[in-house]
Amino acid sequence: MSRSIRVVSRHAVFRDKDIAEQKAAAKAFDDEIAAVKQHELSTDERTLIGEIEQQREVMRPIESKLNAAAVANDEAAARASPRCFATATPD
Repeated sequence: MSRSIRVVSRHAVFRDKDIAEQKAAAKAFDDEIAAVKQHELSTDERTLIGEIEQQREVMRPIESKLNAAAVANDEAAARASPRCFATATPD
């Protein structure tokens, strides 16, 4: 099975690199949202940013649980639907 298909890399170096890349991407996205909020936004734009922030709040614990599953080499947990990890859902 190629590494691109595998959810949890069985090689610790690749797994750790994947986790680091995911964390960096999530931080960069959060930083971009914070930067956008510094500008004058219309009501519609503020609404969209609020929706994005709500979705990110739901995703943060899921990301942590997926990373923990990856570190534990628990491919079944990593493959599980994100809904089973979610503790809250947006309205």
